[in-house]
Amino acid sequence: MSLRRYWKKFRSLPPRELARRARAKLEEKAAARIGRWNGYRKPTYLAGYPKPETAALGRIFAAAPSRANIGPEALALARALSKKFSNHRFNLLGSGWTSAALPAGTENAVNPANRAEAARIAALLGKSYQRIDWQLDFKSGHRWRSDLWHADQEYGSESGVDVKVPWELARMQHLMQFAWAFLGAENRDEADACREEFRHQILDFISANPPGFGVNWVCTMDAGIRVANWILARDLFLALGAEFDSGFESVFARSVWEHGRHIVTNLEWSPGLRGNHYYADIAGLAVAAAALPAAPESDAWLAFAVSELIGETELQFLPDGGNFEASTVYHRLSAEMACYATAVVLSLPGGRLAAALASPRKHARYLPRFYKRAPLPLHAYPGWEPLPFPPVYFERLERAAEFALDITLPDGRVPQIGDNDSGRFLKAFPLCPEGPEGEEDFLDLRHLVSALNGFFGRGDFDLGAGSARQESRLVEALLRGRKFPSHRSHPTPTRAPDGLPAGEPRKLVSYPDFGLYVMRKADLRVAFRCGPIGQRDHGGHAHNDQLSFTLALGEATFLEDPGTHLYTPDWDSRNQFRSTAAHNTLALPGREQNRWENTRPGLFALISESRAEMLEAGTSRLSGRHFGFGAPHTRTLELSEGRLQGTDVCEIVGPKALAFHFSPAVSASLSTGAASVEARRDGLAIRLWSDSGIWSLVRGFSSPAYGIRREAWIARLDLAGETRVKWYIEGSR
Repeated sequence: MSLRRYWKKFRSLPPRELARRARAKLEEKAAARIGRWNGYRKPTYLAGYPKPETAALGRIFAAAPSRANIGPEALALARALSKKFSNHRFNLLGSGWTSAALPAGTENAVNPANRAEAARIAALLGKSYQRIDWQLDFKSGHRWRSDLWHADQEYGSESGVDVKVPWELARMQHLMQFAWAFLGAENRDEADACREEFRHQILDFISANPPGFGVNWVCTMDAGIRVANWILARDLFLALGAEFDSGFESVFARSVWEHGRHIVTNLEWSPGLRGNHYYADIAGLAVAAAALPAAPESDAWLAFAVSELIGETELQFLPDGGNFEASTVYHRLSAEMACYATAVVLSLPGGRLAAALASPRKHARYLPRFYKRAPLPLHAYPGWEPLPFPPVYFERLERAAEFALDITLPDGRVPQIGDNDSGRFLKAFPLCPEGPEGEEDFLDLRHLVSALNGFFGRGDFDLGAGSARQESRLVEALLRGRKFPSHRSHPTPTRAPDGLPAGEPRKLVSYPDFGLYVMRKADLRVAFRCGPIGQRDHGGHAHNDQLSFTLALGEATFLEDPGTHLYTPDWDSRNQFRSTAAHNTLALPGREQNRWENTRPGLFALISESRAEMLEAGTSRLSGRHFGFGAPHTRTLELSEGRLQGTDVCEIVGPKALAFHFSPAVSASLSTGAASVEARRDGLAIRLWSDSGIWSLVRGFSSPAYGIRREAWIARLDLAGETRVKWYIEGSR
């Protein structure tokens, strides 16, 4: 943020609020310095934990899903993946299958104060176990110091180095596959090997990453995701009949306490802007507190996490169900947090949640100072004891599932709107359409529809989930089969697996709060982007994609959003992929719909200038405009059977260009005389032409997931001085 913007924000605050924020900032810095000083001089592993009265973790799953509920394909995939993970090979963020094993003879340099306890934990590992290098970006070879306090770690400024790689590995979202492989094992030896590898990897992490040390404690979000995945995977093992030794159980329980304390003392909270990071903090804390036995500290965490889940869900999910990050993939990430954190809280035995909510005020010493606790009213639901979650909470969850289902294109994937960092909260069933050797599909959100349907049991959700229905069984196991009423008096018509109603399809679905509209006629489907840049106009995960669109013919997507590629390792690529020219919209040389500052913080912020607004949303006509160039740019899309007509109007005189970004699977050619462009895919074809301008074809890039970049064609329509242009797209089989 520039000094001018800081000054503007400073002047807008009343003196009392300025004083409060200044005091809070000073207290935060003082606490951080004390924590750092203590971290270097004495062990950060909790002394005397777990105490006898807090040693035994509670059970989350009353019963595990059966083999039949999970299905042979998911179990076979889990067995194949678990073999790779057992060999410490991982495919993360575009790395391809790469070894993350610590080279033989190499040791993790644990800080002196933690060395003795780390060695004691490491002694619990099997002699043949080869340790993992948890601090390594195995894409670049850069390694962070494991003996350095988390606040002293530097990242994000060295070209080509990506801190997200060790963070992604340390989320340990692969652990659930060991549990499913245990369920699908063909013999006892295979099952035991899955259990032992799960045990070893957790002990390995705990011994190599003392609380607060190393790069994997830098981002509290990752600690929250990690502990939630640990707990759910371990509890699933137990529900499937596995047993663990007391040495592991003791270290594991203590680490859950350590994760909880780290989260509470390092919350990614601010009074003005909170996003998916803070949401992950409280979701992870909710799972940890629910797993821990009742105690003043864990009860305080549970009450706090539930209260914040309720408030943040209403803040971060818009009334229409879309997420406020202005990203379809971040919608999935945050919805997974809400889904699984809520399901785990609701899995608590009778009376535990009520007791935590009624805990005395003295327990506030375990909570952050910004938290002003107020009693949560209780609400009645059939089959449940009174709950603090209001009806609007479950309505937002249900609408989040509707959003994911409604925007799904015929190929089963959603349009990329905004950032895509391939982030997940719980990867219960990885989506690997090409099998265990291939890449995961991070644009298929049907599993999210399935998971959220565990709360509601809607037939259309079940159909829309397609082959991802097993995720619903997992949530149902947490909820013990109990449901919540739908917010709709009359549920929507039954839908086919492609996300549209069976029989007569809906011609238009509108999500004005998010800013996405999907229009269909015959074989053509158009997703049109026009709306806010998210995060209360901060735009941290938004792109300059106003009035851009995605086009599908039949089950083939032809025109798409190119995606995100990378964040901090390549600033130029980051900015290129979020630029106006990287989207299917009008671009002007040297101008952006929303500007950004060329700083590291500027990589995750846009200066809100576009002020996009929808002018018309009908079943065959969509029209919107934005003001990011100064003078408005207005686009109207008219859909008829087999044809899309676009009209762009911008009164700014001078050169302009329209871009049409094709999927990498599309082949394209320019007609004689450059009067039109023809594109083909899967036996289908589209033709683009216009009433003015010059067409050309150039090579560009498309990124379906973080870290992956593929070549793709871009059709450009260059305009010399025209302020109005009509263009056409016609599809054929």
